[in-house]
Amino acid sequence: MHSVTYSMAVSVDGYIVGPDGGFDWTVPDDKVFRLSLEENREVGATSRSAARLSPPRLRLRRWI
Repeated sequence: MHSVTYSMAVSVDGYIVGPDGGFDWTVPDDKVFRLSLEENREVGATSRSAARLSPPRLRLRRWI
């Protein structure tokens, strides 16, 4: 059986978006971004595009 890894940015008060509805408050510094990229390379699939968090050209359903 495969495992599922779930990762999500949430503020201390439980919000996932900023006051303007954007996700730009979650932009990591270079070190954290590189670590995130390394971890994502180890994952067999990602649902970021299915949740429309990635550009349309990278949508998950393209490969399904």
